[in-house]
Amino acid sequence: MPLLSRKLRKTMPSLLDHPSLLAHTIYQALAFDASIMEEGFDIEGTSIFQDGSKWDGISQVILGNPDWFETWLAAERQCKSL
Repeated sequence: MPLLSRKLRKTMPSLLDHPSLLAHTIYQALAFDASIMEEGFDIEGTSIFQDGSKWDGISQVILGNPDWFETWLAAERQCKSL
């Protein structure tokens, strides 16, 4: 997950000006999270598990960033109002 998280952090700034790509990326991150949870993924025993920490999913890399979240939310609101 660290490699995927790093890739998202590097890529996201270039997607902020492209609402459809941003929305698609968020959708795919949420689908990825749902898929691996459905398969029974457990954070224990991985390199990202530290001291009982809880993993919120790869989508949290995006949605946990207030600037990226607000950019996405504004684009969704604008799309809804059209």
